[in-house]
Amino acid sequence: MDVRILLAGGVEGYDFAQCLHDYRRALLIGFTYCVQGGAPSDLTVPRMEALITGMARRCDAAMQDHGLEEFLN
Repeated sequence: MDVRILLAGGVEGYDFAQCLHDYRRALLIGFTYCVQGGAPSDLTVPRMEALITGMARRCDAAMQDHGLEEFLN
């Protein structure tokens, strides 16, 4: 996202570094979807197992790509 769009919308004092930091933190929400969706699901159903496994792998990749372990301490 271009910070200029935020500034044009009236947002002040929010630079790109802060925006990127907030974006990285928000990526962790995806992990909670895996947990919340997988816990009550019947993972013996192949399509459901594939869905939850795919979500978990993508979340893991995002966490690795963006160094999100910084937020887990």
